[in-house]
Amino acid sequence: MSTQGYSLEGEPRITVQGGWRMTVNDTFAKGAALLDHPQERPSNGGPQGSAIFGYGVTSFLEVAIDLFIGYEQFKLRDFDAISALAYGALIGVRLHKVDFGFRGFTPSIGIAVGPTLGLVSSNSFDSSETLGTAYAGTVGLAYRFNERWGMQLEYRFMIARAAVTDLPSISIGGNWLSAGVTFFFPQEKETAPSLSF
Repeated sequence: MSTQGYSLEGEPRITVQGGWRMTVNDTFAKGAALLDHPQERPSNGGPQGSAIFGYGVTSFLEVAIDLFIGYEQFKLRDFDAISALAYGALIGVRLHKVDFGFRGFTPSIGIAVGPTLGLVSSNSFDSSETLGTAYAGTVGLAYRFNERWGMQLEYRFMIARAAVTDLPSISIGGNWLSAGVTFFFPQEKETAPSLSF
């Protein structure tokens, strides 16, 4: 069923997504190399997940809270494997083109900001946890099967950093690619009262 005929206005949704996170940490790697700890194994990315709670303010504008978590691991010389975990919440807006009209797909674009915790750990040093602010931009493509169910693909680029014991700070943002399922809470349709005589 096409998204035509549906409106976001006044409609809440929950989307649960999973995917892959890839963070480019060239600046961190160069800084670690200057401290005589060159990177032996770069990160190949890691799993990530999110839950999005959105509400349609208008037919095209949505406000949303995104809860997220992501993980990856890499290796420096003279250190055991280093794990980087990022989790937090983003508050932002998304613009949706509901009447896109191409086989029921709805593209979206958004921006968000919010508190993020970065936990960096290794057997070689004491774990460190950093509370900071993350900034993110999203581009998505959704398909709505019916008034209650849909699916969504989304790309997120996030900027956030975390401290590392005796090493330069590390990026815990980067590129997040997700796919997930959406459940809508459709508005109750008002029906005109019937008159009986």
